[in-house]
Amino acid sequence: MMFAAMLFAVRWRQLRIKTGPEYFQLRFHSGRKFVRVYTSLSSVLIGIIPWIGAGLLGIHMVMAPIFHFSNISTTLLLVLPLLIVYVWIGGFAGVLLTDLFQSCVILLANLALVVSVLYCFGGPSGLADAVAADVQVLEKPGRGR
Repeated sequence: MMFAAMLFAVRWRQLRIKTGPEYFQLRFHSGRKFVRVYTSLSSVLIGIIPWIGAGLLGIHMVMAPIFHFSNISTTLLLVLPLLIVYVWIGGFAGVLLTDLFQSCVILLANLALVVSVLYCFGGPSGLADAVAADVQVLEKPGRGR
């Protein structure tokens, strides 16, 4: 979706379009209702449902060892009501704020990972030497790739 946005953003700006439905209204005069329904259904079936499923499975994988849950049903019975209340109260602004915080956490975690890896290998040159040594081991005769 990010790649598609980069491709179409300039053209949409030229056409003064801000949303997908606006584009479909301009592009597909006769079949625009079909295109809107198709786009909505494909977004839900291909994008949202697997995303939510993967997120709930991830929550279970984190919560199960901590709280000693034996099955995913227990996790879902605890998590889903909390998520529904959160989304109901927070609305779109709450989701945006949460995404902002999650993005900051992800960026900081990646930065910490980079720093810890560089520290562990003794800086960029030590990391480069370790990678070069591993490449030489892989390139020895008798070791296939």
